[in-house]
Amino acid sequence: MVGLSRCCLSGGLQDRFILSMNGRPEVRELFAGFEMEEASLSYRANGKVTPARELIISGP
Repeated sequence: MVGLSRCCLSGGLQDRFILSMNGRPEVRELFAGFEMEEASLSYRANGKVTPARELIISGP
């Protein structure tokens, strides 16, 4: 993730991108300069349903 964020933040991207990542504060901070949309979802593991948040990040 660090390599991707450095590339994004240094202006190294030439084309648009879309990325889905865990909605953690660290991710929000790393990609603060890009468009973000939060998605709420749930996943199931071993019969247990767990709520989660994903960030859809796009740019530049």
